[in-house]
Order: sequence, then structure tokens, then C-alpha cells
Amino acid sequence: MIVHLPDRRVLVVDVKTPLDAYLEAVDAKDEESRRAALQRHARTVRAHVRELAARRYWEHLEESPEFVILFIPGDQFLSAALEQDPRLLEDAMREQVMLATPSSFVALLKAVAYGWRQHRLDVNAARVRELRADAAQATGDLHGASRRARQGVARQCQCVQQSRWIARNAGPDHGATLVRARHRRQRATRRTRHHRGDAARTQRGSEEEPERK
Repeated sequence: MIVHLPDRRVLVVDVKTPLDAYLEAVDAKDEESRRAALQRHARTVRAHVRELAARRYWEHLEESPEFVILFIPGDQFLSAALEQDPRLLEDAMREQVMLATPSSFVALLKAVAYGWRQHRLDVNAARVRELRADAAQATGDLHGASRRARQGVARQCQCVQQSRWIARNAGPDHGATLVRARHRRQRATRRTRHHRGDAARTQRGSEEEPERK
């Protein structure tokens, strides 16, 4: 039998505990027969525990914990087996088989379900921490981009202010003034070249005059 629990978890429960030897002990006519039947009952339960452990259901069911439950339908059946085999419960646990009677089965299911809920909360908490770290990084990137944008806007405002200052101080004829200044420089350059040319011609004439004499 498979019991479905929250978060798609499952528990494998075996309900096929052999009780024939116990029933024989109940019907026994004398104490010796009764004792022998109870000993067979304990041996039968132990053999069934080993059989369940060998099947290893948890390796075939991904959502199952690493144990299987052997359901014994009455406290008296388990008590009779433990009287003949006191180590039965401990050895079954070592084999990853839990012996459960009606009085303990419901409590066991609640405990397992609670454990899985806690595990789910831990997983969700880890996921929240990851998302918080991602959000913090994204916020830091956003702040950096915003800072760079503000710096760009500040540079643009500074350029606009400088342009306005130049326009306000240069006046409306600033462009024409620059053109006139360039023309004056060009005329001065031509005059300088002209004077240099006259000086060179005068010097050549002075050198040629003695030769003609």
C-alpha cells in the first residue's frame, strides 16, 4: 500500500503481516503449544522484516523516504512477537523497516508529513535568499546606470550653459567679427610676403651693378 502525503511524497506501507502462528497460539490447548506458536509468530514477523528490507522500495520510488512501514493490525500482535524476540524492533529499524500498530501509525504519518513540510520551508527559504541576492545585484546595477545617466545629463547641461554664455557675451556680430579678424590676418600675411619680395629684388640688383661696371 502507498500512502500519499503533502508535496507529492509517498510512504510505502506493507499490510501483509502473517498472523497464522499467533492465531494458533490463541487456539492452543496447552501452554507448551501456545509458547511454540508464539515463537513461530516472532520468527515469522522477523522473516517478513528481512523480506521487506531486501526489496528496498525507496530505491524505486523517488519521493519515498529511505524506510518502509510494516503495519501490524493490533498492538497485541506486536507485543506477542516482542515477548519472544525482544530485539525485533531494534533490528527492524536497522533494516530500515518500521513496525507500526494502529496506535502509532497515524502519529508516524503526521510526524513524517511535518518533517517534509519543514524541508519544503527550508527549500523555499533558500530560494528566497537567492532571489534577494539577485534583486540586490539588479538594484546595484540600476543605481550605477542611473548615476552614469545623471553624469551625462550634467555634462550636457554644462555644455548648454557654456554655449549660452558665449552667445550672451559675444553679441550678435560675433560671427562677423571673427570673419573680419581672419581677413586682417590674411592681408597682413600678404603684405609681409610683398615686403620680403621687394627686399630680395633690391639685394639682387645691388649685386649685379658692380659686375656691369
